[in-house]
Amino acid sequence: MLDIKFADPGNPVDANAIVSLLNDYAQHPMGGGKALSEYTLKHLTQKLAARDDCVIILAVDSGKAVGLCNCFEGFSTFASKPLLNIHDVYVSASHRGL
Repeated sequence: MLDIKFADPGNPVDANAIVSLLNDYAQHPMGGGKALSEYTLKHLTQKLAARDDCVIILAVDSGKAVGLCNCFEGFSTFASKPLLNIHDVYVSASHRGL
């Protein structure tokens, strides 16, 4: 069963899923075809946890994270209102098209 949940980058299980999925995305041609740097692998979730303007969503199937969406609050000058910028969207190859 597929569950959609808000991720907590301060939670070790969620942090591992975020880094793993984002690294998979980075290695895919859509993400640039290159693994994340050692610095990013080590510091990403700590840096995300320190932000108050991000929303991270995970898709989890039978306990395994299979999808990721990283969003950051922005601001629309035309509407003079905050908005949510969808920054990264990634679905593992095993779950694409489902």
